[in-house]
Amino acid sequence: MNPMTISLGTGYWLREGWGVFLLTLILILIVCLAVAGAGWTDGLHIVVPVGLAAFAFAFLSARSPLPAPLAPPLSVPVGTALAFRLTADLIPGTENWPQRWAWMWYRIYLFGRKALFGGSSADDLVFLFQMCIVVWLVAWLITWFVFRAGRVWDAVVLAGLLLLGTVYYAPNDLTIHLALFLVVALLLVIRFNLYLRERIWQHIQIPYHAGEMVLHFWRTGLALSVLLVALAWFAPAIPVDMRGRALDAMRTGWYDLEDRLGQLLTTLHFRDTSSTDFSGLALPLGGPRQLGNTPVMEIASPGGSHYWREVALDHYTGHGWANSDEIVVRFGGNSPPLAVIRYQAQTPMTHTVTTLLPNMTALAMAAQPVWVSIPARARIHFVQEQLAEGISYARARLPLRAGDGYIVATLVSNATVEQLRQSQAIYPEWISQRYLQLPDSLPERVYLLAYAITAQAADTVYDKAVAVEAYLRQNIAYNEQVAPPPAERDAVDYLLFERREGYCDYYASAMVVLLRAAGIPARLAAGYAPGERRADSNTFLVRQKDAHAWPEVFFPEYGWIAFEPTAGRPPIERPRAGEAMLQFTEPPSREGQEATPPESPSDASQGTENGANNPFQMPASAPWLLLGVGLLCVFLAVFILLSRRRGATIADVQAEVFYARMGWLANRAGVSLQPWQTPFEQAAAIAAVVPDAQAHVWRLAQLVTHARYAAHPLGDAELTEAATAWQGLYPHLLRAVLRWQLGQLTGGLVGRRMSTPQLFPDTPGWAD
Repeated sequence: MNPMTISLGTGYWLREGWGVFLLTLILILIVCLAVAGAGWTDGLHIVVPVGLAAFAFAFLSARSPLPAPLAPPLSVPVGTALAFRLTADLIPGTENWPQRWAWMWYRIYLFGRKALFGGSSADDLVFLFQMCIVVWLVAWLITWFVFRAGRVWDAVVLAGLLLLGTVYYAPNDLTIHLALFLVVALLLVIRFNLYLRERIWQHIQIPYHAGEMVLHFWRTGLALSVLLVALAWFAPAIPVDMRGRALDAMRTGWYDLEDRLGQLLTTLHFRDTSSTDFSGLALPLGGPRQLGNTPVMEIASPGGSHYWREVALDHYTGHGWANSDEIVVRFGGNSPPLAVIRYQAQTPMTHTVTTLLPNMTALAMAAQPVWVSIPARARIHFVQEQLAEGISYARARLPLRAGDGYIVATLVSNATVEQLRQSQAIYPEWISQRYLQLPDSLPERVYLLAYAITAQAADTVYDKAVAVEAYLRQNIAYNEQVAPPPAERDAVDYLLFERREGYCDYYASAMVVLLRAAGIPARLAAGYAPGERRADSNTFLVRQKDAHAWPEVFFPEYGWIAFEPTAGRPPIERPRAGEAMLQFTEPPSREGQEATPPESPSDASQGTENGANNPFQMPASAPWLLLGVGLLCVFLAVFILLSRRRGATIADVQAEVFYARMGWLANRAGVSLQPWQTPFEQAAAIAAVVPDAQAHVWRLAQLVTHARYAAHPLGDAELTEAATAWQGLYPHLLRAVLRWQLGQLTGGLVGRRMSTPQLFPDTPGWAD
């Protein structure tokens, strides 16, 4: 075999070799398979052909004479068209392509409106379309970076970002994908750098045995990659407190973005990674759940047991629930208590929560909270200026560690059964608009069932709610291991008429939907059941298995009242007329601030006419939309700058190698080179000891300066010049080294400096 031949090269199309080609393809395939197996929704398998098509298209583009600036604009419409076609083919019930085309565009339009103007979406198809585009762009860029730009590290980092994001948010275990990716990525980097060395050796005609070297690469590279991955995998982890608290301030904003995506994509099965909270701004009705006995929090409640709500969800999609509140306010800490609507038969109460798990953010609060002792942000809905309906969701500004605590001031209803029965079904417009919402796709038989159940009860809102509650407790079996409903079916309809078993999410959803179908406003609450009472105290230990969802029904005079339709849970005991009311402690007051919110809109606006003490008022999407636009602009600017920067070429690298060798020999010839000197300053010092070859010294200095600072890289012609300059300079430097060493031995009689070099020699290409 000719030792000068690159063994794996096969001409122009595969000049990097089959090894680089196959490793790049495998790298992309691993990422695509990870996305396909993430388990977010059905249909993700289509990203695999998208990724492979992107690899093929980018490889052909990289090998074509197509100018580099034209390649990305050409790839985007091709990838979008492919993603559109594959996604549209998944639409059920469409007979021909024009129908799919029109229906797909309509769904994208609806999703865009909700993304821009607020709302939630149950359309998994648009998410699939987006993921196909993301996979296309990433796979295309990976291939382009390797085979056209020669920037293998950029390719590996880009692939790693997509894979890490997938592993982080996927409900399925993708550990094997991550391990394989790390091994393949290391092999690709090593093999690509070997290819670069082979090109240099060929160009400067250094003999090497290609076959033996490549075999050694596969043997040693694979062993080294596996060893490094194993060491990293089993190395001790950095403690959570050390790595987490330093980033908490930045993570807080990321949590809000996750919440917004959770609102927008309500039916996807994401793993809750932002915290150890049970609840978020969306609740999909999915498959089985596994809850253990791990303690979550301890709650000291002098007022007795309550449901500890984390979120109230108002929007039903047919596949799950979402919180549609768009207003985010400062809440708790040094902020004044919120001005919320006061109802009859409410009593102030406080309870103290001590977290037992790290990284918790959602605040567990009973009934109608008005203040919390730690800085937080709350989502609310204003019914009048400066008067909120109540807090639907509150999150600590910084994640809480195990052992952290907070105090909640809240308003608890003591309405009796008789009072609730006397409540009139006359609802404000803002209640009817929000809490009677049902999707148009809800089957008619759900409405008929709601009418049949409530028609048998007394003509009061309370008795109708009790009738629905009793129906569900008697007719739906409790089962935490149910399969998710079919994607094309309404979850509540499927529960009521076919499966007839589920867990608390399904019970609560069914009761809220049935009540809304009967014209009674209701919402779904999620958080925790009361928990286990400590002996002889009003302290409750709440475990993971206490995670719970329940319905809340609106009574105009008394606000939101909880019900319990879940079989296996004890029914809620309410006071009867004449029974003693529970006594609660007063909420904490602070100097100069009211301890309780105002009771009327006029009171609520006092003191805030000019914006004083106003922690409000910005739609949740507005600041993040502005931040998103700003980050996008920064990203684009950085991307443009990085795109204009080129990667180092073989000629650049070899010029640096020749220059480094020149400096090494010059040091041994007595030349003192300093790191702060420019290449031309160093060249002047070196030229003094080799005056007969100073033109070569200056040419190498010029080439290395060009390689470091010029906008365009060195080419093959410059590489030839660098090799020629080094070959002409090398013998002179060796003689200079010998003269210097002899001079040291003879006391300076040999090795005297020669003539002073020209500072600006007339070398070829000097002005290039």
